[in-house]
Amino acid sequence: MARKSSYPDKSGPTSYDAPGLVQASYAAVGVPLPHNAAAQAAMSTPVDRAELRVGDLVFYGTDSITTVTLYVGGDEVVGVYSPGTVVHTSTVDFAPVSGYGQIG
Repeated sequence: MARKSSYPDKSGPTSYDAPGLVQASYAAVGVPLPHNAAAQAAMSTPVDRAELRVGDLVFYGTDSITTVTLYVGGDEVVGVYSPGTVVHTSTVDFAPVSGYGQIG
């Protein structure tokens, strides 16, 4: 998935911001989510890091939730990290984690 990121408020299909990528990924399997990382967190069931499964959400931010990625296993996430970059993987700890969540 080599789509370029673009801020603000991009939900695909040619460019995504972080919550837009998560929204599009879940929409592809019939699960509607809002286009906002904090709202996605509010809809998720909090889990511990040890309970993460592929497709779970990882939220980031220090004072509030500012972005979100998708857990892909092996301590890695896929996401959009800055405008103009392609969607790519990173370690879960690329930024301060504020929580983990499961949808459904």
